[in-house]
Amino acid sequence: MLEKLNVTRFKTLREEALEFGRVNLFIGGNGTGKSNILEAIGIASACLGRGLGDTDIGLKGLRITPPELMKSSFKNEDLPKTFALEGEFSSGVTYKCTLQSREGDPLLRFFF
Repeated sequence: MLEKLNVTRFKTLREEALEFGRVNLFIGGNGTGKSNILEAIGIASACLGRGLGDTDIGLKGLRITPPELMKSSFKNEDLPKTFALEGEFSSGVTYKCTLQSREGDPLLRFFF
């Protein structure tokens, strides 16, 4: 069972350390990041599964959006085009993955 998830620079989540129990409830107003947390969990799940192809991402319930339709939540900040996920499981195993965009490439590439 996933016990902890650290999310760095994913959509509106700058740096979040989340701890989970057996049952979890996300409550908040519109635009506060509830769906982004669920998508980060979906990406972590895809990373540990078969990979991050479009089919796998869609099966995890993630929304695939062309980069030209996205707006940065971190305006006027020179941040690298990467995000990182680190999951800690009840078995004591920790997995880390980073998604990174090459210079001039709008697509993220997977490093595990």
